[in-house]
Amino acid sequence: MLWRYSETHTTDAKNIAEIKAAPDQRLTGFLTLLDEELGKKKFLLGYKISACDHFLFMLALWCENLFRPTASFANLLRSMCELSQRPAV
Repeated sequence: MLWRYSETHTTDAKNIAEIKAAPDQRLTGFLTLLDEELGKKKFLLGYKISACDHFLFMLALWCENLFRPTASFANLLRSMCELSQRPAV
């Protein structure tokens, strides 16, 4: 939320990039970990889809404007492409 709504955490618009920097690094770390896990299995919890995969899909879409975009994570991108083809999505 700090990254997405950084303008609400300052009174000086010049600080927005600095406010986004730390959460951006943290989110990239989370995405790296998730990408590694998706490299070991088809879905987050194994080989059966769960609500976790749908939730990750939503969060990954929200992260597409990070300094390192979501699409740069190969396993995460594969997962998102597969999920986007499902009728529930």
